[in-house]
Amino acid sequence: MKMKTYASFDQYLEDQSPKNQTIIRALRKFVKRVEPNLSESVKWGNGCWIGKKGPVAYVYSDAGFVQFGFFHGSKLTDSKELLEGKGQYVRHIKVRSPSGIDEKAFAALLREAAGSPPRGATESAKKDENKTKATGASVADYIASRASEEQRADCKALMSLLAKITGKKPKMWGPSIVGYDSYRYTYDSGRTGEMALTAFAIRGRDLVVYVFAEDKKQKALLSRLGKHKMGKSCLYFRRLSDLDADVLEKLIVNSITETKRRYGGA
Repeated sequence: MKMKTYASFDQYLEDQSPKNQTIIRALRKFVKRVEPNLSESVKWGNGCWIGKKGPVAYVYSDAGFVQFGFFHGSKLTDSKELLEGKGQYVRHIKVRSPSGIDEKAFAALLREAAGSPPRGATESAKKDENKTKATGASVADYIASRASEEQRADCKALMSLLAKITGKKPKMWGPSIVGYDSYRYTYDSGRTGEMALTAFAIRGRDLVVYVFAEDKKQKALLSRLGKHKMGKSCLYFRRLSDLDADVLEKLIVNSITETKRRYGGA
């Protein structure tokens, strides 16, 4: 099949579906705001942004979503594990609606891809603190904008489980965490704050449940859980069907108990 050619980014945009046009326009405004010196172009049949050293980012219109991609994405610092792809260089994020644009995370990736310095550490720390607070944003909109069809079903099941455990309704914490209940913490450094007592998030193709799993009892449960990856306090998995549901519930309950032991409830 011969690749379509377009004379301009505008012409490429107008040839996409109405839904994807809306997403691409939002991404276009975002890129212009974050990296105004990048120039727009069309390469390999896709809308692209070009820097002084070559192509930086692109949009690819697919069925039901838009890929926001980076030509050298495999080299980027992806702390939130948003990027997908297995090739040598290119990585992308699936954006299903304008509300799915994680401003801070996308901006960090775009700046690094363009070779721009990150924002100052003080400003970044301040923003991090603000974004961990409970917001009035819609949980349903977050899931609709980030989750695949399979993930939406798993998110519904997770929400049912966490509501049963906590007896609380979900709230958005920052732009990308669905949390239940809350607790106040004080670190040894003196820093204080508030965070969800238990929570989950969508991270690319993975789902994440936030749990303390450092003691022998929790590690023994992890060995029986099923297919997963464990970070410091992040339990990553692709689908709930890969996990033992009873073991997952015990892990979450134990984590809540440990959190209350350390910090007390809200």
